[in-house]
This record gives sequence, structure tokens and C-alpha cells, in this order.
Amino acid sequence: MKRKLQITGRGKLSVSPDIMILSFSAVAQEWEYDKTVDSLNAKVEDLRSLVEAQGIARSSLKTKDFGVRKESKWNRKTEKS
Repeated sequence: MKRKLQITGRGKLSVSPDIMILSFSAVAQEWEYDKTVDSLNAKVEDLRSLVEAQGIARSSLKTKDFGVRKESKWNRKTEKS
């Protein structure tokens, strides 16, 4: 006669994530480049402060992509941007 051992139980496992990715767009528009960058940096700083208030270290935050582009419109009458 073969013996059989059966074990039944319950368990819980809780693990903190290794990485979390937040993707968002922050936009600033001004007439001058330095004012635009300052405005955008202020918005990003606000976001960093909010994340830091949730207990995530500021040193853990990384910027993946940062772009600046010129926006202009074509004037048909003068044929200039």
C-alpha cells in the first residue's frame, strides 16, 4: 500500500515593483527660448514634487526624452513664416 501525503494551505506574497514608468507630456509655449525652457522646467519640477510627496525618492526619477521645437505659420500673402 502506497502512502499519500497531501498538504493544503494559503499564503500571501507582497513585493514592491522594481521599476515604474510614467509617461506624460509637458508643454510650454513662450516667445523666447529661455522663458519657454524656464516655464517647462517649472512644470516638471511640480510633477517631481508631487511624485516625491508619494514617497518616491527624487534621485529615482529620470527624464527619458526632452524636445524643443519651433512652431511657425506660413503667411500666403507675404510668403514668409
